[in-house]
Amino acid sequence: MSWLISKSPNPRRLIKRYNHTVNDILESPYVPKTLNAEWGPKLLVDEKKAVLWKRFPIKDMTDTELRWSIRNHTYRETRRISDGTIARRGQSHKGWEDRVKEMMAALQRRQNTKGQ
Repeated sequence: MSWLISKSPNPRRLIKRYNHTVNDILESPYVPKTLNAEWGPKLLVDEKKAVLWKRFPIKDMTDTELRWSIRNHTYRETRRISDGTIARRGQSHKGWEDRVKEMMAALQRRQNTKGQ
């Protein structure tokens, strides 16, 4: 799903279409209500949380979503990580370094173009 979102020209519409399809299947008369209750929350994609996915296109994120994603993928305070190293406040989570740099650069470019 995240790969499809990264290739889609309109990722939000793709998520809505996916959720609509899942709801249609789960609400059909052939699917037991217990199965619907059990699998519905697991299969549906939260549109607001999808922007946190690594493959969600930065160009389709609002400024607020960029800030939220950066905040969610950086450490809020200095702490020791399980491998023994120390993560400083504002440092990216392991594996998210490049993505956070891209998001910060995109946010900076947007702020520069708004100021002109």
